[in-house]
Amino acid sequence: MSSTVKGLTHEQRTELSDQRMFDAAMDLILEHGTVRTTLKEVGEKAGYSRGLANNRFGSKENLFERLVKRCYRVWLDELSKFVGNKSGLEAFMTSIDAFEDFLLEAPRELQVLHILWYESISHQSVMKAKLKEQQEKMLSDVTGYLGRAQFNGDISRDCDVAEFSIRYLTFIFGITYMWLVNPEGIPVKTIFAGYRDSVKKELQIES
Repeated sequence: MSSTVKGLTHEQRTELSDQRMFDAAMDLILEHGTVRTTLKEVGEKAGYSRGLANNRFGSKENLFERLVKRCYRVWLDELSKFVGNKSGLEAFMTSIDAFEDFLLEAPRELQVLHILWYESISHQSVMKAKLKEQQEKMLSDVTGYLGRAQFNGDISRDCDVAEFSIRYLTFIFGITYMWLVNPEGIPVKTIFAGYRDSVKKELQIES
């Protein structure tokens, strides 16, 4: 154990070991998927005993659930940097910029988050319930932005905000899925530029 680790409190050592195991889990998931990722491998790859991950998390599902929370927090932090105190139409358009930037940066967290999300759909689980919760939060944020924009008169009064918001998330999840499958074949900048143009036309936003 290094002198740096020796000088940490119990809580700090726990947080450090958690982070190392989360990093190891992300590496393993990206290397050979969730099915072949085991708690034993996670502990060993992180540099600890083979039993630590099992003692800490109890099951792969618990580990993956906590990993999803961490990865989702990375996205929320990125979104917050872009949106800040903006509201209404400005916040919505900026959120599109944020996701494009996040996709182009291609962080491991984004890849792992969506792998775990998509794999959770095939069965009832805590992970699937969390995905539903997070999806509803994203939908609420978008409808909030657009509802305020409509109230301010910045977008067309004819816009069905709830329906448009669902289609927006469909675009986001769709392009992410395609990018995960074939990142080199997806012209992200071109697609997002075209999407912004179509949004402006549909919402009747003046350039």
